[in-house]
Amino acid sequence: MLGVLTTASHTRAVRICRRRSRSCTPAALTVVYRLDRAADVSVAVQRRACAGSRCRYTTRTTLRLHARPGANRLTIGARGATARLTAGGYRLWIVAAKASALSTTRTLSFRVR
Repeated sequence: MLGVLTTASHTRAVRICRRRSRSCTPAALTVVYRLDRAADVSVAVQRRACAGSRCRYTTRTTLRLHARPGANRLTIGARGATARLTAGGYRLWIVAAKASALSTTRTLSFRVR
């Protein structure tokens, strides 16, 4: 049901700038995913937190959207809840659901600078 995740720019970095910063140019990350049928999609943006040699992911924000069949796009860092991410390592956790059927979970790692 949910296909492979790719990025439109083939880079996995997001640059989010503070307001009125002259030396910073923002760069959003566009994630492309494919569905074989229309479905509700849940996207969890999780931040990597390491203490010593142990690392874990904590959910920063969850997006819920309705996607159409075929290619769909999701922009990270442009506006909304994903525009307030702090610098660090993150992963996108995406799952699609149609009625009672769930797709396999797909993940994509990226960095916010």
